[in-house]
Amino acid sequence: MKLLSRCLLLLILVASLVACKPTPTPMPTVAPTVPPTETATTPPTETPLPPTDTPTAEPTVAPDYSGSEGLTAGNIASAVELGRLELPFASKIYWTNDAVKIGISLENSFQQYDARFLTLLAELPKRVMDVSSDGTLAAISPDIQALEIWDINLGTVLLSKDIDFPFGGASFSPDGSRVMLPSMEEWAGVMFSTVDGSLQGEVTGFETAAPVYNVSYGPDGTQAIWFSRATLQISDLSTGILGLQFNHMDFINSWVLSPQRDLLVTATYGEVAGVYQPVIYLWNIETGENNIKLTPGEIINGLGLDPGGYLLAAGAPAHVLIYDLADASQIAQLPLPGAETVTDIAFAPDGKTLAVLAPTATGTTLTLWGIP
Repeated sequence: MKLLSRCLLLLILVASLVACKPTPTPMPTVAPTVPPTETATTPPTETPLPPTDTPTAEPTVAPDYSGSEGLTAGNIASAVELGRLELPFASKIYWTNDAVKIGISLENSFQQYDARFLTLLAELPKRVMDVSSDGTLAAISPDIQALEIWDINLGTVLLSKDIDFPFGGASFSPDGSRVMLPSMEEWAGVMFSTVDGSLQGEVTGFETAAPVYNVSYGPDGTQAIWFSRATLQISDLSTGILGLQFNHMDFINSWVLSPQRDLLVTATYGEVAGVYQPVIYLWNIETGENNIKLTPGEIINGLGLDPGGYLLAAGAPAHVLIYDLADASQIAQLPLPGAETVTDIAFAPDGKTLAVLAPTATGTTLTLWGIP
């Protein structure tokens, strides 16, 4: 009995000890640290800008310096400066007979330009004596004893010929097949072929007391024009007969001939109404009369006639005087600011443009006038 009691007591004691043992507090569960996954980001889509037109360079259009219509007594007062070119010292204008090109004789060279755009087309490294009317040939002499015919487009010598007399100039026939040389040993114009240099004839008969003279082909190729200081005379090439002699009181500054009107125009000094002054004479080459005398009031150093022979351009200091020869009236003035004189004046063969050379302090200015 006692043994049973002890066993029961021992069981109660063990149970009490077990009941008094603290219950362990569980550790919090920590989720394993996982490295963050980078979320792929899609770059924002840019909203396209509206297409921008790439600026396209405008094509460069060269200015056109040609006249639009023929110059007449009715419209030349409205002529404007179409174009201008600054050149070295220059002396003469050479239009081609189709009015497409314009050549300029410089002090020691020759330049040929497109007449519409004033772009340089050809250049020769020699001073020229004359240029053929089609603008393809130039007559050059390196020593006044040898003649050279140059191809202007190619810049090459087509013919070189030693001449057995010294000569002081050259003049092409209108078709370019011949060239006339004024002899410095006798009063003669000797003609040679521009193809093979063969002698083609000689014109003589002119006499003068002046030490210097010149002889050249007339505009239509049927006449020879003799010129010396104050005297001008015309001879017929087919017969060799000399025509009337046109004498002046003073040096002839400039002259121009219109064959279709039998008209010769000369600029010089003379006496009009008892006053010695600058005069422009209008001569009838058939009768020798000069009943019309224009008195510009200032020295004239360049003359040009339009293709019809009725418009006269006369170069004066600072301007060009324009006359209508139908009634001998002055109808316009074209200004040349700063120009003290004029070197040369020439209407284009189509009558649409007037070219003027005027010297400056550093060279020469080429001015083109017309109706735009």
